[in-house]
Amino acid sequence: TQQAYEVWKNFYALWPEFRRWHEQEEQLVTTRGYAQSPLGRVRRLPFVDQMGELARHEFVNSGINMPIQNTASDITQTAMVLLNKQFEGRADVKIVGNIHDALLFEVRRDNLEEVAWLTKFTMEHAPDVLQGLGLVLPPGLIPVELSAGPWGEGKELVV
Repeated sequence: TQQAYEVWKNFYALWPEFRRWHEQEEQLVTTRGYAQSPLGRVRRLPFVDQMGELARHEFVNSGINMPIQNTASDITQTAMVLLNKQFEGRADVKIVGNIHDALLFEVRRDNLEEVAWLTKFTMEHAPDVLQGLGLVLPPGLIPVELSAGPWGEGKELVV
């Protein structure tokens, strides 16, 4: 647990603005009893102030993380829909999974570079599609990493 504390302490030393943001989000969660994503998705966290300290800590942390996790999910789901349309009818590429903020494909090796480039481009620009719903992110804020190979063992692709 000392190692975890050191990581936590160093994180806040590197990015002190996160502590202020966490405190602001904690206040919102405990005052409103819910967390809300930039796109309006709501996670209710009722009675957070009436819980024991451990349960309260867990609920508040889930409320703080919710907007980020939901936004990442919304961006990934949007990219998946867009890519599915682009690859529709093609036998050489198929989306076979979605894990949190990652997409998993089956791709023929001879088309890997094209599929990787389209995937990277689409995922980087998926937030643009969500602007009409209120999501505005600075360009290039979210890095897209690509790898090829068995799940969890893939080699990084540079596109």
